[in-house]
Amino acid sequence: MDVALDLSSTFHSYNEKLRQAERYLPFSVKGLKAVTARAINRREDDVVSIRKLAEGGHNRTFTLTMQDGLEVIARIPYPKTVPKKYAIASEVATMDFIRLHGVSVPRVYDYSITAHNCVGAEYMIMEKVGGKLLWEFWDILTPQGRDRIIEQIVKMEATLFSIHLPASGSIYYKKDLDDHVKTAEILSPNGSPDFCVGPSAAASWWYQERAEMTFDRDTDSRETLKAIGKRELAWANQYARPRYPADGILREMFDYKKIPPDDHIHTLEKYLQLSDWLAPEEANINRFVLQHPDLQPGNLFVSDSMDLLGIIDWQHSSILPIFLHCGIPHHFQNYGDRDSMELNMPKLPDNFSKLSSEDQETANEVLRRRELHFLYIAHTKASNKDHMDALGAPYSLLRKRLYHYAAVPWDGNSVYLKVDLTRVSRLWEGITAPQGGSGVECPISFRPSEIDECFRLQSELLDAEEDFQKMRESLSMDGEGGVATEYYDAIKAHVQKAKADCLMLAETDLEKKAILYHYPFDDHDESGNT
Repeated sequence: MDVALDLSSTFHSYNEKLRQAERYLPFSVKGLKAVTARAINRREDDVVSIRKLAEGGHNRTFTLTMQDGLEVIARIPYPKTVPKKYAIASEVATMDFIRLHGVSVPRVYDYSITAHNCVGAEYMIMEKVGGKLLWEFWDILTPQGRDRIIEQIVKMEATLFSIHLPASGSIYYKKDLDDHVKTAEILSPNGSPDFCVGPSAAASWWYQERAEMTFDRDTDSRETLKAIGKRELAWANQYARPRYPADGILREMFDYKKIPPDDHIHTLEKYLQLSDWLAPEEANINRFVLQHPDLQPGNLFVSDSMDLLGIIDWQHSSILPIFLHCGIPHHFQNYGDRDSMELNMPKLPDNFSKLSSEDQETANEVLRRRELHFLYIAHTKASNKDHMDALGAPYSLLRKRLYHYAAVPWDGNSVYLKVDLTRVSRLWEGITAPQGGSGVECPISFRPSEIDECFRLQSELLDAEEDFQKMRESLSMDGEGGVATEYYDAIKAHVQKAKADCLMLAETDLEKKAILYHYPFDDHDESGNT
């Protein structure tokens, strides 16, 4: 049998040993061969090759090929992937459930939510989706092709949003949950009583010590808003300690000092004071629905005629109220662009023919981004009324941002949450009036100097994050410092030379100390202790 389990195609320019430790998982190749053959009713000797297909953010994926050419996908989560047991259990049940509703997803042949098996690891065995990965030619797709893809994505979302679910959380088979776990029953189109809503499989609920803490599942949209704040406040009160910001490049704005958690705790308390008033009044956008966690070209398989053949990577899918799931997927949105926000018809500038070739290339890219944003809204308006209502609801983006920032595990930075809380306090009358809260005093307040400081820090944060992103892009580096293996040595040498140059130019001991101990491309303690 041919076995090709080559090294990772990506090395990390900093914290490489930590990334390796997070992903290192011994398992039995013979065992993987055996469970795959059994899952598709083949003999073990029918498996002629096992090849690593990809290493994603949470899983290692393999292609197993049979003698007749049939290919099957096997996926094994990394040791760092959370939640244990629930991540695979929920993804399997989610795909099986939505397939019954007509959504194109891979068929799961077999899975294990425990490492107590002949593979020695949790695993999922599933069919290989036909067609091509959209990511491979997304940038050169014609406008007509993009329109065709966006239309199908929106119709798939409309199918998901048409499924009425009883509570927030994630979908499971009842048999995969322990008896003590709280569940809410759901019926599938074929009447099967096997499915239920159980604990949320979203990774933030299981990050660090949160995996050992007990949280209730919610059955009301206002409780959903409150639950995330309660979770983070409980964690912060019990476990948060003074720390440096996660990214070294952000530490200068905090004078290279550890940040105590007190302000974060007070900010979460203020969020909870507002949470009862943050849900919109409209019943149709308070419904609980399922959404794919990462709709992007790397998770979509299409035919040559641009038919959507399969959507992969449903890991960490969660059920939330529509007003919290609403939004244009990251790869299709163009927020911040005035024409896109005003939904103006995308077009090239009138002087396009007179522009330089470089400026024409830039103009075409701007047009492409505006078209994607416009197409998504246009198709949503035509096919998914409840989603469109949520997108158009007053303060829609503000509500969603507040929930997101309250849910993000604390890494030393509470600025974005605090800024949006100041916005709510300023917009209080407009937010609460539709819910009968006209005349109700806002329960939180901020001093003018505090508001000014919040917005100053936000501006510095945005600038620093943008600068760091540009640095990473110039080095072809991903968000974790990952670079293609063949460029690793050269990029590592480049960033260390840049550090040496910075040290030579440093004029004070403080500047030298900052470069020595907080250089963003050095190995560092991600917990923020040092």
